[in-house]
Amino acid sequence: MVLDLQGIPPVLAGLGAARLAPSKAVEYGNRVLVVRGMSSTRSAPVVSTLMSQGAFAGEFVVSEEPTVELALSGVAEARRARANVLIAIGGGSVIDATKAMAGFLSNPGEPLDHLEVIGRGRPLRMPAVSWIAVPTTAGTGAEATRNAVLSATDPKASGSPGNRFDRVKVSLRSPLLLSRLVVLDPEMLLGQPHEVRAATAMDAFTQLLEAYVCNRANPHADLFCEGGLRQLGWALPRWLAGDEAPEVRSALGWSAFWSGVALAQAGLGAVHGIAGPLGGAFPVPHGAACAALLLPVVEANLARLKTLSATSALERFDAAARLVTGSATVNSGDLLGWLRERVAQAKTRGLASFGVTVADHPELARRALAASSMKANPVPLTEDDLLAILAAAA
Repeated sequence: MVLDLQGIPPVLAGLGAARLAPSKAVEYGNRVLVVRGMSSTRSAPVVSTLMSQGAFAGEFVVSEEPTVELALSGVAEARRARANVLIAIGGGSVIDATKAMAGFLSNPGEPLDHLEVIGRGRPLRMPAVSWIAVPTTAGTGAEATRNAVLSATDPKASGSPGNRFDRVKVSLRSPLLLSRLVVLDPEMLLGQPHEVRAATAMDAFTQLLEAYVCNRANPHADLFCEGGLRQLGWALPRWLAGDEAPEVRSALGWSAFWSGVALAQAGLGAVHGIAGPLGGAFPVPHGAACAALLLPVVEANLARLKTLSATSALERFDAAARLVTGSATVNSGDLLGWLRERVAQAKTRGLASFGVTVADHPELARRALAASSMKANPVPLTEDDLLAILAAAA
């Protein structure tokens, strides 16, 4: 096995750390564009400080999961404002959009030159414009990764009117996209609606678990997976119950960051294999997809592994159970019980509520089988397996 030990961004962590983001940003440039979500509540103090320093270049709002078109619109705004450094203050969508903007700003040309799946996937030649990540959700771990996930039109399908599968999730990927600094401030996680906190936290947990049990698991990634799973074992039940104690928020923030590091060092699995085409074709937030799919995917994986008597792979699920429960006597069956309790706490919506019908399942299963994340799943799953998972997640 050859490990690509990509760089991990430096981290500034602690209560109130976001207040230092402006002073850190101006170390990289004197005109700072703030990229944020719809609400300005969390970004307002940063903007105010930048204005007092004469370094504020403007704001760009990301109101939905990022598309190629949105990223290019952000690039145009950054150029209009003559921005030379970016601060992303938001969840995974804001951070992915900022990451793509930073890459496109310094690498002019057609996006298709560099996008995976639908493009030519050519490497970026120039380092991205400097950017800083200030996550306001504990979910995707995008602040730690070197790829920006964007929604785009698939040229091969765009000529079919009414084809809901003409939109796909693609990545802009390069080590040159890594952020200059990640700011993990537990204060940024205060006051989230339950649906957001639940979906994002389930995303972080899913990434840690999939990276830990996948067929590309390795000792380097295990360091982050084990730390994250152990912390979420006690913090996730409290977080889903509405507990916003500082130690809970800190545990969620670190675990999400570690999940991003781990997935880059190992891989993921069937949850993300399905979530990719699902999120491209339907308005399903990524965290909500993970929350709906996680339990049926784990059940399918365990059933298939037991049929194959895959002892070493099953032992990874047993180890995950010990990490989240803190008990040395539990196994994969106890992990399923723990997950059922978390899913019940999360109260997230099923896939049908986002417009996914049974008629859509075969195409979703077909696309999921070809997804890169599926290749790291601990055991090969069949199309029938995926159809059963989608039915259970409905």
